[in-house]
Amino acid sequence: MVDHVHTLEGKIEQAVQTLRSLTKERNDLKVAVAEKQKRIQELEQLVVSLREGQDKMEAGILNALDRLDAFEDAVHTGTVAQGSAPRAEHVQRSISVEPKKVSAENTEQMEIF
Repeated sequence: MVDHVHTLEGKIEQAVQTLRSLTKERNDLKVAVAEKQKRIQELEQLVVSLREGQDKMEAGILNALDRLDAFEDAVHTGTVAQGSAPRAEHVQRSISVEPKKVSAENTEQMEIF
């Protein structure tokens, strides 16, 4: 009978140790989950911020393209305002500029590479 009591006490002690271990593991997992949830929230905020920035950039690019289209249309139809005319001339000059000739010094340097 005493042996049964000692065996029962051993099993109870083992169950208590297992319970303590599982409780600690559960608490550790709760902390890990809380940290992961915090990181998820930070990343979600970052995604929202990046999307807003992307939307602003896209709107700016579309606006610039619209203005460029309007300017090109005005150049082609000859209805460019007096203040914008020098810009059109500059664009035409920059397009028709001939490439610079390579000097002998530059040629020697190129041959080295």
